[in-house]
Amino acid sequence: MPRAKTHFIVFRADASIKIGSGHVMRCLTLADALAAEGCVCHFLCRDLPGNMMARIAGRGYGVTALPAPTPDEERSLKSAGPASPDASWTDVPLKDEIAQSREAITRLTPDRVIVDHYALDARWETEAVPRGIPVMAIDDLADRTHVCDILLDQNLGRSEADYDGLVPGSALRLIGPKFALLRPEFAAARPVSLARREEPHLHHVMISMGGMDADDTTSQLLDALTVMAKGAGLPEGLELSVVMGNMAPHLKSVQARAASMPCPCNVEVNVEDMAALMSSVDLAIGAAGSTSWERCCLGLPSLLLVLADNQRPNADALVNSGAAILLGDSRQEDWSMILQGHLQRDATHNRLREMSLAAAKLADGGGAARVLAQIRLRWNQMRPADLNDIDLIWNWRYGNHAERFYRSPHVPDLGAHTSWMVKALSDPLRDLRIFCHAGQPAAHIRFDIAPQDPAVAEISICLSGDLRGQGIGQRALGMAIMDPPPGVRLLHAEVHRDNVASVRIFEKLGFRQVAADGDFYRMKLRLNISRNQTAI
Repeated sequence: MPRAKTHFIVFRADASIKIGSGHVMRCLTLADALAAEGCVCHFLCRDLPGNMMARIAGRGYGVTALPAPTPDEERSLKSAGPASPDASWTDVPLKDEIAQSREAITRLTPDRVIVDHYALDARWETEAVPRGIPVMAIDDLADRTHVCDILLDQNLGRSEADYDGLVPGSALRLIGPKFALLRPEFAAARPVSLARREEPHLHHVMISMGGMDADDTTSQLLDALTVMAKGAGLPEGLELSVVMGNMAPHLKSVQARAASMPCPCNVEVNVEDMAALMSSVDLAIGAAGSTSWERCCLGLPSLLLVLADNQRPNADALVNSGAAILLGDSRQEDWSMILQGHLQRDATHNRLREMSLAAAKLADGGGAARVLAQIRLRWNQMRPADLNDIDLIWNWRYGNHAERFYRSPHVPDLGAHTSWMVKALSDPLRDLRIFCHAGQPAAHIRFDIAPQDPAVAEISICLSGDLRGQGIGQRALGMAIMDPPPGVRLLHAEVHRDNVASVRIFEKLGFRQVAADGDFYRMKLRLNISRNQTAI
Protein backbone atom coordinates (compact mmCIF):
# COMPACT_ATOMS: atom_id res chain seq x y z
CA MET A 1 0.00 0.00 0.00
CA PRO A 2 1.33 3.51 -0.75
CA ARG A 3 2.52 5.66 2.09
CA ALA A 4 1.15 9.14 2.78
CA LYS A 5 2.07 11.46 -0.07
CA THR A 6 4.74 14.08 0.49
CA HIS A 7 3.93 17.00 -1.79
CA PHE A 8 6.92 18.74 -3.34
CA ILE A 9 6.62 22.51 -3.86
CA VAL A 10 9.06 24.70 -5.79
CA PHE A 11 9.16 28.45 -5.09
CA ARG A 12 10.58 30.95 -7.58
CA ALA A 13 11.49 34.13 -5.72
CA ASP A 14 14.50 36.42 -5.48
CA ALA A 15 16.04 38.72 -2.91
CA SER A 16 18.68 41.29 -3.80
CA ILE A 17 19.82 44.78 -2.94
CA LYS A 18 17.55 46.06 -5.72
CA ILE A 19 14.54 43.81 -5.03
CA GLY A 20 14.72 43.72 -1.24
CA SER A 21 13.88 40.74 0.96
CA GLY A 22 10.09 40.87 1.17
CA HIS A 23 9.28 38.40 -1.61
CA VAL A 24 11.52 35.69 -0.19
CA MET A 25 10.39 36.33 3.38
CA ARG A 26 6.70 35.88 2.62
CA CYS A 27 7.47 32.78 0.53
CA LEU A 28 9.41 31.39 3.51
CA THR A 29 6.31 31.95 5.64
CA LEU A 30 4.19 29.95 3.20
CA ALA A 31 6.92 27.30 2.94
CA ASP A 32 6.89 26.92 6.73
CA ALA A 33 3.11 26.38 6.65
CA LEU A 34 3.43 23.81 3.86
CA ALA A 35 6.30 22.04 5.62
CA ALA A 36 4.17 21.74 8.76
CA GLU A 37 1.72 19.79 6.58
CA GLY A 38 4.48 17.39 5.55
CA CYS A 39 5.36 19.05 2.23
CA VAL A 40 8.92 19.34 0.93
CA CYS A 41 9.74 22.87 -0.25
CA HIS A 42 12.55 23.95 -2.56
CA PHE A 43 13.55 27.42 -3.77
CA LEU A 44 14.82 28.62 -7.15
CA CYS A 45 16.77 31.85 -6.62
CA ARG A 46 18.97 33.93 -8.88
CA ASP A 47 22.53 34.44 -7.64
CA LEU A 48 22.25 38.21 -7.17
CA PRO A 49 24.02 40.57 -4.74
CA GLY A 50 22.06 40.45 -1.51
CA ASN A 51 20.45 37.07 -2.20
CA MET A 52 19.10 35.11 0.75
CA MET A 53 19.97 31.58 -0.35
CA ALA A 54 22.06 30.89 2.76
CA ARG A 55 19.18 31.94 4.98
CA ILE A 56 16.73 29.77 3.02
CA ALA A 57 19.06 26.76 3.35
CA GLY A 58 19.48 27.55 7.03
CA ARG A 59 15.72 27.15 7.44
CA GLY A 60 16.07 23.61 6.10
CA TYR A 61 14.90 24.11 2.52
CA GLY A 62 16.65 23.00 -0.65
CA VAL A 63 17.91 25.74 -2.95
CA THR A 64 18.74 25.73 -6.64
CA ALA A 65 20.98 28.65 -7.56
CA LEU A 66 20.17 30.10 -10.95
CA PRO A 67 23.39 31.50 -12.46
CA ALA A 68 24.53 35.04 -11.73
CA PRO A 69 24.00 37.39 -14.70
CA THR A 70 26.86 37.47 -17.17
CA PRO A 71 28.14 40.79 -18.58
CA ASP A 72 26.63 39.89 -21.95
CA GLU A 73 23.22 39.23 -20.36
CA GLU A 74 23.35 42.51 -18.46
CA ARG A 75 24.23 44.43 -21.63
CA SER A 76 21.49 42.66 -23.58
CA LEU A 77 18.89 43.44 -20.93
CA LYS A 78 19.96 47.07 -20.72
CA SER A 79 19.91 47.59 -24.50
CA ALA A 80 16.47 46.01 -24.85
CA GLY A 81 14.92 48.44 -22.39
CA PRO A 82 12.55 46.79 -19.86
CA ALA A 83 8.82 46.96 -20.54
CA SER A 84 8.21 48.03 -16.91
CA PRO A 85 10.35 49.23 -13.99
CA ASP A 86 10.29 45.73 -12.48
CA ALA A 87 10.88 43.70 -15.66
CA SER A 88 14.65 43.70 -15.16
CA TRP A 89 14.58 42.31 -11.62
CA THR A 90 16.03 38.93 -12.68
CA ASP A 91 18.96 40.83 -14.28
CA VAL A 92 18.96 38.40 -17.22
CA PRO A 93 16.91 38.41 -20.46
CA LEU A 94 13.57 36.63 -20.10
CA LYS A 95 14.56 33.91 -22.58
CA ASP A 96 17.55 32.98 -20.40
CA GLU A 97 15.45 33.08 -17.24
CA ILE A 98 12.89 30.76 -18.85
CA ALA A 99 15.47 28.28 -20.14
CA GLN A 100 17.32 28.07 -16.82
CA SER A 101 14.16 27.81 -14.74
CA ARG A 102 12.64 25.19 -17.03
CA GLU A 103 15.73 22.99 -16.79
CA ALA A 104 15.58 23.08 -13.00
CA ILE A 105 11.80 22.62 -12.70
CA THR A 106 11.77 19.75 -15.20
CA ARG A 107 14.48 17.99 -13.24
CA LEU A 108 12.81 18.60 -9.87
CA THR A 109 9.29 17.55 -11.07
CA PRO A 110 7.39 19.40 -8.32
CA ASP A 111 3.72 18.99 -7.52
CA ARG A 112 3.24 22.76 -7.65
CA VAL A 113 5.22 25.89 -8.51
CA ILE A 114 4.69 29.11 -6.54
CA VAL A 115 6.12 32.21 -8.21
CA ASP A 116 6.52 35.57 -6.45
CA HIS A 117 8.39 37.86 -8.81
CA TYR A 118 7.45 41.15 -10.46
CA ALA A 119 9.61 40.35 -13.52
CA LEU A 120 7.75 37.12 -14.34
CA ASP A 121 4.36 36.68 -15.94
CA ALA A 122 2.27 34.37 -18.12
CA ARG A 123 5.11 33.69 -20.53
CA TRP A 124 7.34 32.33 -17.75
CA GLU A 125 4.45 30.38 -16.23
CA THR A 126 3.72 28.63 -19.53
CA GLU A 127 7.25 28.21 -20.90
CA ALA A 128 9.32 27.59 -17.76
CA VAL A 129 6.81 25.32 -16.02
CA PRO A 130 6.13 21.97 -17.76
CA ARG A 131 2.52 21.28 -18.64
CA GLY A 132 0.48 19.65 -15.93
CA ILE A 133 2.25 21.34 -13.01
CA PRO A 134 -0.14 23.84 -11.39
CA VAL A 135 1.14 27.37 -10.75
CA MET A 136 0.26 29.75 -7.95
CA ALA A 137 1.19 33.39 -8.60
CA ILE A 138 1.78 35.90 -5.79
CA ASP A 139 1.35 39.45 -7.07
CA ASP A 140 0.89 42.97 -5.74
CA LEU A 141 0.56 44.97 -8.94
CA ALA A 142 -2.27 43.60 -11.14
CA ASP A 143 -0.35 44.90 -14.16
CA ARG A 144 0.42 41.71 -16.13
CA THR A 145 -1.13 38.39 -17.13
CA HIS A 146 -0.70 35.10 -15.28
CA VAL A 147 -1.44 31.49 -16.22
CA CYS A 148 -2.20 30.09 -12.79
CA ASP A 149 -4.86 28.23 -10.86
CA ILE A 150 -4.40 30.37 -7.71
CA LEU A 151 -3.66 34.11 -7.58
CA LEU A 152 -2.74 35.77 -4.28
CA ASP A 153 -2.72 39.54 -3.86
CA GLN A 154 -2.73 40.43 -0.16
CA ASN A 155 -2.98 44.19 -0.58
CA LEU A 156 -5.66 46.42 0.85
CA GLY A 157 -7.89 48.11 -1.69
CA ARG A 158 -7.40 45.40 -4.29
CA SER A 159 -10.47 43.60 -5.69
CA GLU A 160 -11.02 40.43 -7.69
CA ALA A 161 -12.11 42.58 -10.63
CA ASP A 162 -8.60 44.05 -10.84
CA TYR A 163 -7.49 40.70 -12.26
CA ASP A 164 -10.26 40.34 -14.85
CA GLY A 165 -8.55 39.43 -18.10
CA LEU A 166 -5.21 38.93 -16.33
CA VAL A 167 -5.77 35.39 -14.98
CA PRO A 168 -7.81 32.44 -16.31
CA GLY A 169 -11.49 32.63 -15.48
CA SER A 170 -11.15 29.39 -13.48
CA ALA A 171 -8.34 30.75 -11.29
CA LEU A 172 -9.07 31.20 -7.61
CA ARG A 173 -8.36 34.78 -6.54
CA LEU A 174 -7.26 35.26 -2.93
CA ILE A 175 -7.52 39.00 -2.45
CA GLY A 176 -6.86 41.29 0.51
CA PRO A 177 -4.89 41.34 3.78
CA LYS A 178 -6.95 38.54 5.33
CA PHE A 179 -4.67 36.36 3.17
CA ALA A 180 -1.47 38.16 4.21
CA LEU A 181 1.36 35.66 4.68
CA LEU A 182 2.41 36.24 8.29
CA ARG A 183 4.44 33.89 10.45
CA PRO A 184 2.51 32.17 13.30
CA GLU A 185 4.23 34.23 15.98
CA PHE A 186 2.30 37.32 14.86
CA ALA A 187 -1.08 35.72 15.57
CA ALA A 188 0.33 34.38 18.84
CA ALA A 189 1.57 37.84 19.91
CA ARG A 190 -1.59 39.66 18.80
CA PRO A 191 -3.63 39.47 22.07
CA VAL A 192 -0.79 40.80 24.26
CA SER A 193 0.16 43.48 21.71
CA LEU A 194 -3.41 44.75 21.40
CA ALA A 195 -3.92 44.73 25.16
CA ARG A 196 -0.89 46.96 25.85
CA ARG A 197 -2.20 49.52 23.34
CA GLU A 198 -5.41 50.15 25.26
CA GLU A 199 -3.48 52.84 27.17
CA PRO A 200 -1.07 54.07 24.47
CA HIS A 201 1.99 56.22 25.00
CA LEU A 202 5.01 57.18 22.91
CA HIS A 203 8.26 55.93 24.39
CA HIS A 204 9.59 53.40 21.88
CA VAL A 205 9.67 53.89 18.07
CA MET A 206 10.72 51.30 15.50
CA ILE A 207 12.27 52.29 12.16
CA SER A 208 12.05 49.65 9.43
CA MET A 209 12.74 50.55 5.81
CA GLY A 210 13.08 46.97 4.58
CA GLY A 211 15.83 44.42 4.93
CA MET A 212 18.03 46.03 2.24
CA ASP A 213 17.12 49.74 2.26
CA ALA A 214 19.19 50.27 -0.89
CA ASP A 215 18.56 54.05 -0.89
CA ASP A 216 19.68 54.46 2.74
CA THR A 217 16.39 56.03 3.81
CA THR A 218 17.13 54.89 7.38
CA SER A 219 20.11 57.25 7.61
CA GLN A 220 17.96 60.11 6.33
CA LEU A 221 15.40 59.36 9.05
CA LEU A 222 18.02 59.33 11.77
CA ASP A 223 19.41 62.62 10.47
CA ALA A 224 15.92 64.15 10.51
CA LEU A 225 15.34 62.99 14.09
CA THR A 226 18.72 64.39 15.14
CA VAL A 227 17.73 67.79 13.71
CA MET A 228 14.43 67.58 15.59
CA ALA A 229 16.26 66.86 18.84
CA LYS A 230 18.32 70.03 18.41
CA GLY A 231 15.30 72.13 17.55
CA ALA A 232 11.71 71.40 18.50
CA GLY A 233 12.83 68.38 20.47
CA LEU A 234 11.92 64.71 20.50
CA PRO A 235 9.32 63.29 22.88
CA GLU A 236 10.84 62.94 26.32
CA GLY A 237 12.40 59.55 27.07
CA LEU A 238 12.16 58.37 23.46
CA GLU A 239 13.98 55.16 22.49
CA LEU A 240 14.59 54.01 18.89
CA SER A 241 14.98 50.52 17.43
CA VAL A 242 16.23 50.29 13.85
CA VAL A 243 15.61 47.02 11.98
CA MET A 244 17.86 45.98 9.07
CA GLY A 245 19.14 42.87 7.32
CA ASN A 246 22.78 41.87 7.51
CA MET A 247 23.08 42.27 3.72
CA ALA A 248 21.92 45.90 3.77
CA PRO A 249 24.56 47.92 1.87
CA HIS A 250 24.40 50.88 4.26
CA LEU A 251 24.32 48.93 7.52
CA LYS A 252 27.64 50.23 8.84
CA SER A 253 26.79 53.88 8.21
CA VAL A 254 23.44 53.39 9.98
CA GLN A 255 25.19 51.82 12.95
CA ALA A 256 27.60 54.77 13.09
CA ARG A 257 24.72 57.28 13.08
CA ALA A 258 22.83 55.29 15.71
CA ALA A 259 25.82 55.48 18.05
CA SER A 260 25.78 59.27 17.93
CA MET A 261 22.00 59.79 18.23
CA PRO A 262 20.77 62.15 20.99
CA CYS A 263 18.52 59.36 22.30
CA PRO A 264 19.06 55.62 22.81
CA CYS A 265 19.10 53.94 19.39
CA ASN A 266 19.61 50.20 18.89
CA VAL A 267 20.24 48.66 15.45
CA GLU A 268 18.65 45.20 15.33
CA VAL A 269 20.09 43.01 12.54
CA ASN A 270 18.27 39.95 11.15
CA VAL A 271 15.63 40.03 13.87
CA GLU A 272 14.40 36.50 14.52
CA ASP A 273 11.35 37.42 16.61
CA MET A 274 9.92 40.44 14.84
CA ALA A 275 6.53 39.91 16.48
CA ALA A 276 8.04 40.36 19.94
CA LEU A 277 9.88 43.52 18.89
CA MET A 278 6.82 45.03 17.21
CA SER A 279 4.70 44.21 20.25
CA SER A 280 7.12 46.16 22.45
CA VAL A 281 7.12 49.40 20.44
CA ASP A 282 4.53 52.16 20.39
CA LEU A 283 4.91 53.51 16.84
CA ALA A 284 6.56 52.34 13.63
CA ILE A 285 8.12 54.45 10.91
CA GLY A 286 8.17 52.10 7.99
CA ALA A 287 7.84 51.37 4.31
CA ALA A 288 4.44 50.64 2.80
CA GLY A 289 5.35 47.10 1.75
CA SER A 290 4.49 43.62 3.02
CA THR A 291 5.56 44.36 6.62
CA SER A 292 2.49 46.63 6.81
CA TRP A 293 0.41 43.52 7.57
CA GLU A 294 2.69 42.47 10.40
CA ARG A 295 2.17 45.89 11.98
CA CYS A 296 -1.59 45.73 11.40
CA CYS A 297 -1.89 42.29 12.98
CA LEU A 298 -0.30 43.66 16.16
CA GLY A 299 -2.24 46.94 16.08
CA LEU A 300 0.95 48.93 15.67
CA PRO A 301 0.33 52.51 14.46
CA SER A 302 2.53 53.54 11.56
CA LEU A 303 4.04 56.55 9.84
CA LEU A 304 4.56 55.47 6.23
CA LEU A 305 7.15 56.34 3.64
CA VAL A 306 6.67 55.27 0.04
CA LEU A 307 9.96 53.83 -1.24
CA ALA A 308 8.79 52.79 -4.71
CA ASP A 309 5.88 53.61 -6.99
CA ASN A 310 4.35 50.17 -6.54
CA GLN A 311 3.89 50.90 -2.81
CA ARG A 312 1.72 53.97 -3.37
CA PRO A 313 -1.70 52.21 -3.70
CA ASN A 314 -1.09 50.20 -0.54
CA ALA A 315 0.01 53.32 1.36
CA ASP A 316 -3.08 55.26 0.26
CA ALA A 317 -5.37 52.39 1.28
CA LEU A 318 -3.77 52.14 4.73
CA VAL A 319 -4.10 55.86 5.28
CA ASN A 320 -7.73 55.84 4.14
CA SER A 321 -8.47 53.02 6.60
CA GLY A 322 -7.10 55.13 9.47
CA ALA A 323 -4.34 52.62 10.27
CA ALA A 324 -1.44 54.88 9.28
CA ILE A 325 -0.26 58.39 8.48
CA LEU A 326 1.53 59.06 5.22
CA LEU A 327 4.78 61.02 5.45
CA GLY A 328 5.19 61.06 1.68
CA ASP A 329 7.61 59.74 -0.90
CA SER A 330 11.14 59.06 0.35
CA ARG A 331 12.50 60.41 -2.96
CA GLN A 332 11.04 63.86 -2.27
CA GLU A 333 12.56 66.38 0.09
CA ASP A 334 9.67 67.57 2.25
CA TRP A 335 8.89 64.37 4.16
CA SER A 336 11.31 65.15 7.02
CA MET A 337 9.34 68.30 7.87
CA ILE A 338 6.11 66.31 7.72
CA LEU A 339 7.67 63.77 10.09
CA GLN A 340 8.43 66.50 12.61
CA GLY A 341 4.87 67.78 12.46
CA HIS A 342 3.33 64.36 13.00
CA LEU A 343 5.58 63.43 15.92
CA GLN A 344 4.74 66.70 17.63
CA ARG A 345 1.05 66.94 16.70
CA ASP A 346 -0.40 63.47 16.03
CA ALA A 347 1.43 61.16 18.44
CA THR A 348 -1.20 61.76 21.12
CA HIS A 349 -2.78 58.99 23.17
CA ASN A 350 -6.11 59.27 21.34
CA ARG A 351 -4.54 59.34 17.87
CA LEU A 352 -2.34 56.33 18.59
CA ARG A 353 -5.35 54.45 19.97
CA GLU A 354 -7.45 55.23 16.90
CA MET A 355 -4.73 54.05 14.51
CA SER A 356 -4.17 50.88 16.54
CA LEU A 357 -7.85 49.91 16.43
CA ALA A 358 -8.08 50.61 12.69
CA ALA A 359 -4.93 48.63 11.95
CA ALA A 360 -6.01 45.59 13.97
CA LYS A 361 -9.18 45.27 11.86
CA LEU A 362 -7.20 44.72 8.65
CA ALA A 363 -5.16 41.57 9.40
CA ASP A 364 -5.48 38.92 12.09
CA GLY A 365 -2.44 36.72 11.36
CA GLY A 366 -4.46 33.85 9.87
CA GLY A 367 -3.65 34.53 6.22
CA ALA A 368 -1.09 31.76 5.75
CA ALA A 369 -3.52 29.16 7.11
CA ARG A 370 -6.23 30.39 4.74
CA VAL A 371 -3.90 30.21 1.74
CA LEU A 372 -2.69 26.76 2.79
CA ALA A 373 -6.28 25.51 2.99
CA GLN A 374 -6.91 26.58 -0.61
CA ILE A 375 -3.69 24.98 -1.86
CA ARG A 376 -4.60 21.78 -0.03
CA LEU A 377 -7.93 21.63 -1.86
CA ARG A 378 -6.15 21.81 -5.21
CA TRP A 379 -3.11 19.63 -4.93
CA ASN A 380 -2.84 16.35 -6.75
CA GLN A 381 -3.39 13.27 -4.66
CA MET A 382 -2.40 9.62 -4.84
CA ARG A 383 -4.59 7.05 -3.10
CA PRO A 384 -4.74 3.26 -3.00
CA ALA A 385 -6.96 1.69 -5.64
CA ASP A 386 -10.00 -0.20 -4.36
CA LEU A 387 -12.89 -2.28 -5.69
CA ASN A 388 -14.80 0.87 -6.66
CA ASP A 389 -12.10 1.54 -9.29
CA ILE A 390 -12.58 -1.71 -11.24
CA ASP A 391 -14.71 -0.24 -14.04
CA LEU A 392 -12.61 2.93 -14.14
CA ILE A 393 -9.30 1.10 -14.64
CA TRP A 394 -10.80 -1.29 -17.21
CA ASN A 395 -12.05 1.66 -19.29
CA TRP A 396 -8.70 3.47 -19.06
CA ARG A 397 -6.67 0.40 -19.87
CA TYR A 398 -8.64 -0.72 -22.88
CA GLY A 399 -10.34 2.46 -24.09
CA ASN A 400 -9.29 4.18 -27.34
CA HIS A 401 -7.46 1.01 -28.43
CA ALA A 402 -4.83 1.48 -25.71
CA GLU A 403 -4.36 -2.31 -25.63
CA ARG A 404 -2.16 -2.06 -28.74
CA PHE A 405 0.63 -0.83 -26.45
CA TYR A 406 0.46 -3.86 -24.09
CA ARG A 407 2.24 -7.20 -24.30
CA SER A 408 -1.05 -8.99 -24.74
CA PRO A 409 -3.42 -7.47 -27.33
CA HIS A 410 -6.27 -9.51 -25.82
CA VAL A 411 -8.99 -7.42 -24.18
CA PRO A 412 -10.52 -9.31 -21.24
CA ASP A 413 -14.17 -8.89 -20.50
CA LEU A 414 -15.12 -6.92 -17.41
CA GLY A 415 -15.74 -10.11 -15.42
CA ALA A 416 -12.22 -11.44 -16.04
CA HIS A 417 -10.75 -8.04 -15.25
CA THR A 418 -12.74 -7.94 -12.00
CA SER A 419 -11.43 -11.35 -10.93
CA TRP A 420 -7.84 -10.26 -11.65
CA MET A 421 -8.18 -7.02 -9.73
CA VAL A 422 -9.79 -8.63 -6.67
CA LYS A 423 -6.73 -10.88 -6.39
CA ALA A 424 -4.29 -8.05 -7.16
CA LEU A 425 -5.65 -5.82 -4.42
CA SER A 426 -4.82 -8.45 -1.81
CA ASP A 427 -1.46 -9.44 -3.31
CA PRO A 428 1.44 -8.12 -1.14
CA LEU A 429 3.65 -7.98 -4.24
CA ARG A 430 1.30 -5.61 -6.06
CA ASP A 431 0.70 -1.96 -5.26
CA LEU A 432 -2.22 -0.42 -7.19
CA ARG A 433 -2.86 3.33 -6.97
CA ILE A 434 -5.16 5.99 -8.36
CA PHE A 435 -3.78 9.45 -9.16
CA CYS A 436 -6.31 12.26 -8.74
CA HIS A 437 -5.95 15.57 -10.55
CA ALA A 438 -8.03 18.55 -9.41
CA GLY A 439 -10.04 16.19 -7.23
CA GLN A 440 -10.91 13.71 -9.99
CA PRO A 441 -9.41 10.24 -10.76
CA ALA A 442 -7.03 10.65 -13.69
CA ALA A 443 -4.57 7.74 -13.88
CA HIS A 444 -3.76 4.27 -12.57
CA ILE A 445 -0.24 3.45 -11.36
CA ARG A 446 0.83 -0.14 -10.75
CA PHE A 447 3.93 -1.49 -9.02
CA ASP A 448 4.74 -5.20 -9.42
CA ILE A 449 7.40 -6.11 -6.84
CA ALA A 450 9.87 -8.81 -7.85
CA PRO A 451 9.32 -11.95 -5.68
CA GLN A 452 13.05 -12.74 -5.71
CA ASP A 453 14.15 -9.19 -4.76
CA PRO A 454 11.75 -6.82 -2.92
CA ALA A 455 14.06 -3.87 -3.73
CA VAL A 456 13.07 -4.17 -7.41
CA ALA A 457 9.68 -3.42 -8.94
CA GLU A 458 8.16 -2.91 -12.36
CA ILE A 459 6.06 0.23 -12.77
CA SER A 460 3.31 0.88 -15.31
CA ILE A 461 0.71 3.56 -15.91
CA CYS A 462 -2.57 3.97 -17.74
CA LEU A 463 -4.19 7.36 -18.12
CA SER A 464 -7.73 8.54 -18.70
CA GLY A 465 -8.12 9.05 -22.44
CA ASP A 466 -9.81 12.40 -21.80
CA LEU A 467 -6.68 13.78 -20.10
CA ARG A 468 -3.95 12.74 -22.52
CA GLY A 469 -1.66 15.44 -23.84
CA GLN A 470 -2.04 17.67 -20.77
CA GLY A 471 1.06 16.61 -18.83
CA ILE A 472 -1.02 14.59 -16.34
CA GLY A 473 0.81 11.35 -17.06
CA GLN A 474 4.17 12.84 -16.13
CA ARG A 475 2.69 14.31 -12.95
CA ALA A 476 1.17 10.96 -11.94
CA LEU A 477 4.28 8.91 -12.70
CA GLY A 478 6.57 11.48 -11.06
CA MET A 479 4.49 11.44 -7.87
CA ALA A 480 4.55 7.64 -7.73
CA ILE A 481 8.31 7.50 -8.27
CA MET A 482 8.85 9.88 -5.37
CA ASP A 483 6.82 7.59 -3.10
CA PRO A 484 7.66 3.98 -4.10
CA PRO A 485 6.59 0.90 -2.12
CA PRO A 486 8.68 0.50 1.05
CA GLY A 487 12.12 -0.87 0.31
CA VAL A 488 11.96 -0.48 -3.46
CA ARG A 489 15.08 1.21 -4.86
CA LEU A 490 15.17 0.05 -8.49
CA LEU A 491 12.35 0.44 -11.01
CA HIS A 492 11.94 -1.30 -14.35
CA ALA A 493 9.45 -0.40 -17.05
CA GLU A 494 8.39 -1.81 -20.42
CA VAL A 495 7.26 0.77 -22.96
CA HIS A 496 6.08 0.08 -26.51
CA ARG A 497 8.35 1.79 -29.02
CA ASP A 498 5.30 3.28 -30.80
CA ASN A 499 4.00 4.83 -27.58
CA VAL A 500 6.18 7.88 -28.13
CA ALA A 501 4.48 10.01 -25.47
CA SER A 502 5.12 7.40 -22.77
CA VAL A 503 8.73 6.92 -23.83
CA ARG A 504 9.29 10.66 -23.46
CA ILE A 505 7.64 10.76 -20.05
CA PHE A 506 9.80 7.94 -18.70
CA GLU A 507 12.93 9.54 -20.12
CA LYS A 508 12.09 12.95 -18.61
CA LEU A 509 11.74 11.27 -15.22
CA GLY A 510 15.20 9.75 -15.47
CA PHE A 511 14.57 6.29 -16.90
CA ARG A 512 17.18 5.02 -19.35
CA GLN A 513 16.79 2.35 -21.98
CA VAL A 514 18.81 -0.75 -21.09
CA ALA A 515 17.52 -3.24 -23.66
CA ALA A 516 15.01 -3.80 -26.45
CA ASP A 517 12.68 -6.80 -26.60
CA GLY A 518 10.79 -6.89 -29.87
CA ASP A 519 8.52 -3.86 -29.95
CA PHE A 520 9.28 -2.95 -26.35
CA TYR A 521 11.99 -0.89 -24.70
CA ARG A 522 13.22 -2.10 -21.35
CA MET A 523 13.92 0.94 -19.15
CA LYS A 524 15.45 1.32 -15.70
CA LEU A 525 15.64 3.94 -12.95
CA ARG A 526 17.67 3.71 -9.75
CA LEU A 527 15.83 5.73 -7.13
CA ASN A 528 17.33 8.62 -5.20
CA ILE A 529 14.67 10.15 -2.97
CA SER A 530 16.73 13.21 -1.98
CA ARG A 531 15.77 16.33 -3.94
CA ASN A 532 17.93 18.98 -2.27
CA GLN A 533 19.66 20.03 -5.49
CA THR A 534 22.01 22.99 -5.08
CA ALA A 535 22.80 24.33 -8.56
CA ILE A 536 21.95 23.81 -12.21
